[in-house]
Amino acid sequence: MRNVAYFFCLILPIGLYGQAGGTIAFEGTNALRIANTYQVNQNIFLLQAQLTERGYQVAVDRKNNILITRDSLIEGGGISYVISARIQPNEIILTGQYQTAVVTSVLSNRQEIYTYDITHEGRPNSLSKRMFRVLEELARNLEGTLYFIKEKKKRTTLF
Repeated sequence: MRNVAYFFCLILPIGLYGQAGGTIAFEGTNALRIANTYQVNQNIFLLQAQLTERGYQVAVDRKNNILITRDSLIEGGGISYVISARIQPNEIILTGQYQTAVVTSVLSNRQEIYTYDITHEGRPNSLSKRMFRVLEELARNLEGTLYFIKEKKKRTTLF
């Protein structure tokens, strides 16, 4: 009987989010869920205040309860990133994307731009993990319980 209860506890997060989740970051984590007791408007206000305090420019879509930052630049402007949040009653789900610009010169100089989801993967000081730490730091400063989740996503871009 104890094995059945243990199995149910493992399956519950998968059923809710489409993938496994937990309170510790794991390889492939691409979203952060902050569970709290606030309604949608309170969550929007708290997150918007936190982002504005950190210097981000924020756009709020109240119809769809989505909050997106404007492009933020790091590393001398070679990398830009966007943080997005889906706001629901009692939770905020943070995700993001970043773009890198690469100059190639075979016959002529061309600039290629690559877009990636912010995920917890790669070496400890990789760009992906550094970007993930930006999301995690933001999430840890919000009131509520932090969960790391791996969502199935369609390939779209926020830029």
